[in-house]
Amino acid sequence: MGELSLLKSHFPQAKVILCHIHLKKYIRTEVAKSEHDGPRSYDKDQDEDAVDMMRTSPTIDEYTKYLKYLYFQLDNVHLRSEDEIADPNHLLDEKLGSAKERRALYARSDVPHLGNHTTNRLETSWGHIKVILKPEIPLDECVDTLIFLQALAEMKYSKKITAVGYMQYQGADEELDRLSREVSTHAYRQIETQY
Repeated sequence: MGELSLLKSHFPQAKVILCHIHLKKYIRTEVAKSEHDGPRSYDKDQDEDAVDMMRTSPTIDEYTKYLKYLYFQLDNVHLRSEDEIADPNHLLDEKLGSAKERRALYARSDVPHLGNHTTNRLETSWGHIKVILKPEIPLDECVDTLIFLQALAEMKYSKKITAVGYMQYQGADEELDRLSREVSTHAYRQIETQY
């Protein structure tokens, strides 16, 4: 049982939103196959643009129009707007036809989500953890390490936000020199003129 079928069986009312990056990767690998005359570097951007247009289509009619455009890009099949997609077993049907509710904006516009590329941002920010945590480390040690790293990150952030810059002033006595490290440059200059 795959991930999607497992989700569907346990959460039948949930809508699953899929990332368009995986669709673009799928199309790139399919285009590279010999049945599509191998990779066509000059068409790659057009193929990805067609995927983006499909993904952001506000209606099912526009989605179908851009899907037909993608068929044209990949197979040089000319389909008019009133034509049905001829080959129901086409390579894209599994990825595009049946999954359009997961990919197209018109079908998922009412689904609350965290915005674009959220998973990628999360994976990127936690990517360095993979170097530190290994599968053989016990779970309690992993949790301790994560808590420590989180506390360290919070302290660094707090220091960055609350740290006051300092300046060094040659020729100042000890009291002014100490003051230059404790207050802002503006405050130091105000005090220096009165000193």
